[in-house]
Amino acid sequence: MTEQTTSAAANLSQIGLAYDLAKRVKKSSRLHVWICPDVRSYRILAEELSFFLQDKPELLWRFPAWEVLPYDRVSPHHAIVGERFATLGRLLHDPKPQGILITSLPAWLHRIAPKHVVASHVWQLKVGQDLDISKLTTQLAESGMQSAERVLVQGEFAARGGLLDIWPATEEKPLRIDLFGDEIESIRYFDPETQRSGDYLQEFTSVPVREVILDAQGIETFTAAFRARFPQHRTHPMLSSVQKGRLHPGIEALLPLTYAETARLPDYLPKSAQIYSVDNLDEKRESFAEQVRGQYEMVRMNGEPSIAPQELYALETSTKVQHLATEAHIQAAPSITRWQSAAKPTQAMLDWLKEKLNNDWKLMLVAHSMGQQARMLAVCGSLSKNIYDVSGLHDWKAKKVVACLGFLESGFVLDDEKKIVLTGQELLGQRLPRRRKSAVTIRADLFSSLQELKVGDPVVHEDHGVGRYKGLVA
Repeated sequence: MTEQTTSAAANLSQIGLAYDLAKRVKKSSRLHVWICPDVRSYRILAEELSFFLQDKPELLWRFPAWEVLPYDRVSPHHAIVGERFATLGRLLHDPKPQGILITSLPAWLHRIAPKHVVASHVWQLKVGQDLDISKLTTQLAESGMQSAERVLVQGEFAARGGLLDIWPATEEKPLRIDLFGDEIESIRYFDPETQRSGDYLQEFTSVPVREVILDAQGIETFTAAFRARFPQHRTHPMLSSVQKGRLHPGIEALLPLTYAETARLPDYLPKSAQIYSVDNLDEKRESFAEQVRGQYEMVRMNGEPSIAPQELYALETSTKVQHLATEAHIQAAPSITRWQSAAKPTQAMLDWLKEKLNNDWKLMLVAHSMGQQARMLAVCGSLSKNIYDVSGLHDWKAKKVVACLGFLESGFVLDDEKKIVLTGQELLGQRLPRRRKSAVTIRADLFSSLQELKVGDPVVHEDHGVGRYKGLVA
């Protein structure tokens, strides 16, 4: 079996999984949990479930991993932390959660803040509600938000008079809260560049942007634990920062020192939740445990304050999961490579599609961007006089040829429904780019972390994988 064939089979299996999970949760009144074996498979499944649940987005719950190496001296991105806290907050406040919660093995094993901490720092602000701005700004600072004169990036807030601007980690635009006395009169999106107001909201949820909450109790608990554990590091910059109420880059590697006790994601789940994963989850757990232990030894040998792997992750805890058999009759979508030996491969593929359409099949074109969609429509223009725009599978109905925007790793065929779904990979030979939730922001703590690196230190590049640090070049 070639590498390309193996990859195609894996993509098809993932598509089938996402399709089945989406169908299952739409019919169920309980919460289902799927533990992905790694971060990459989590990203793909999240995108594909988003596509299949476009008509029911509230059924999709996400709990991502930090996406930093264990014991790293760089903190996880605030958007990831915000999404994690938003999910934990929903689990606490929803008495009967329903849908599919997806996570990855590292996130499942991770020790996190206990319930009472999450309950105290995830709250809703509503129009008509009384608000003490002084108290709120203190809580925002404790949860990692940065006070600023003008809000320009996620994780910042600015209070002036009867206005509070805030850019939550879970929102793509900042919000402006207008007060009348002590009452919230309105909540609006606004443009950070032009300051023009946009759509109104009735409410929104405020979440922390860092997982170490430095309220008075957190500072006291962390300081006492750090001094007791690492008496030789009484002048360490991390301890100094915490004593001043400031978060230090990489403090999350010592998260358990902040709380009298920690929790894990399973502690937040209802007893009725059904938990699914791959067959070899315990093997994946053992492999991840080896990685964590290796990182721990490296940090410990460098003399940095560090806690044992079992304190940060439940590495020895086996998880009882159910295995999900794929029910959908999904086949691989035809690709342009199938006709690569033809004189005109694209035309040969179009002829095949035209024959299918003449036999009562339907075709959907899924593009990841407007530009790719324009190219796909140009190629398929001869298949139908009208190619209709739809929002997803739920909006397909009786139309013969349709197009929509979405993120799918690959297309597929539903034999029993006589439907073909093609992406740019099959039609144009273009691979799906990985989507980013927001533009990358260069932060000051990133440079301080880089300065701590020594030439020859092992690092993991986001795109290129494991390597060794060779220094900075201007």
